Amino acid sequence: MIPDFSTLSRRQKNLPIAIEKRLKRGENLVVGIDSTGLKVYGEGEWKVRKHGWTKHRTWRKLHIFIDLDTQEILDAKLTTNGEDDARVGKQMLKDNDLTISAFHGDGAYDDIEFREFLGKEIQPVIPPPKNAIVRRAKKGESLPEHIVKRNESVEYIQKHGSKQWKIANNYHKRSLNETVMFRFKAIFGGELSARTMENQQSEILLKCLILNKFTGIGMPISYKVA
Repeated sequence: MIPDFSTLSRRQKNLPIAIEKRLKRGENLVVGIDSTGLKVYGEGEWKVRKHGWTKHRTWRKLHIFIDLDTQEILDAKLTTNGEDDARVGKQMLKDNDLTISAFHGDGAYDDIEFREFLGKEIQPVIPPPKNAIVRRAKKGESLPEHIVKRNESVEYIQKHGSKQWKIANNYHKRSLNETVMFRFKAIFGGELSARTMENQQSEILLKCLILNKFTGIGMPISYKVA
């Protein structure tokens, strides 16, 4: 008996999908997390220009946690569009039992609680905003490690500029987050087929699992031609 669409849809949310990790648990990883929007209900731009909207457009936010050295996806999470990146990133790091040496993220992760969660062992490569100030300790108190690290970044940027800070900290490695997002959308598109959040989560995990399979087969070697 061939199951119908409704049966498959009901079963989708209960699929035991786990993103495979090829790396050994003991390795020190350089990781990054980035997010992008995926359309749930929407219509083509031509149709909207010609006839206007007939359905309200809904968006989900896809958070992808990757190994920046291999571009392997370590985890993926789907949330509503209003979720805070730093809060979701903290949960994703909690959910993964990995040894991490450095975390690369954009300004959305410049959150004091998130920096505190990274602790002493994980180097935060997160740019403070342009108007950031150095935090001073109260008399008789010492600053916690995560504030000291942030102060060092703020002072360096004030003295040398944000561009030099990015070069010194290899911040541009974070662009590999965007590369993975581009691969996701180029291969699977920017829309979700499933209608419920549970099914949508299964859908993005399956797609990320496929991307990891592609990565395992081999990545293209790109270089500048003189």
